[in-house]
Amino acid sequence: MAIYREKRKDRFTIIDNVPLQDSNISNKALGLLVRMLAFPDDWKFYESDLVKRCNKDGREAIHNQMLELQSLGYVTKIHNRDKNGKFAKTDLVVHEQPISPSTGKPSTVKPSTVKPSTENQHLLNTNKPNTNITNNSNNSLSNKADNIPDPFSDLPMSKEEREKEINDLIYKFTKEGGFSVSPAEAQQMKNAMRSVVIDDAESCINQALYAISTGTIQSPVGYLISLLKNSKDDSNG
Repeated sequence: MAIYREKRKDRFTIIDNVPLQDSNISNKALGLLVRMLAFPDDWKFYESDLVKRCNKDGREAIHNQMLELQSLGYVTKIHNRDKNGKFAKTDLVVHEQPISPSTGKPSTVKPSTVKPSTENQHLLNTNKPNTNITNNSNNSLSNKADNIPDPFSDLPMSKEEREKEINDLIYKFTKEGGFSVSPAEAQQMKNAMRSVVIDDAESCINQALYAISTGTIQSPVGYLISLLKNSKDDSNG
């Protein structure tokens, strides 16, 4: 069987052969890894956004694929601290080569019996993914991932810290959106944000701000609340 390759012009991604030839990674997790490597290097990943972009998989499938990638060292977490030394947001970092959890450096264990090419060791990404945005479970990975920390979970925070995060997001939403809200509308947004994790709330804020910038919505608050509700329904589905 031959391989037909298109001539490279633009909107292409070069990926290291290591994950592509890694016999320890499932095809589904590999597909998610390749999809994530096609994004810009400074892209922030949220579970709700990945679920919407991978619309053939449900939240549980994406969640289990991320756990697998984390267990193999292709996804790591960075716990950021604020100026007072308290834990702030957690960033997910995607790697072309697996990272050893003990050293934080590329693993010295060969992930595959096939020797990978030494060319194209770094990601070349000229693709600008579209910012516009069925539930199949993937239980086969659940046993292997039982002891892996949830890559999308919020860091432990007090009720006061969580409320501050929510207030900061509402302030960001109104300031960058260029509008004001009534106390009742602010309370509605707070209630909706309390039902989802902070990262999902921030993802919904960013989606709503993008929609506002395109002039496609008439009620920013109502649109944001609908996004938050859908995000909550996805997590329960």
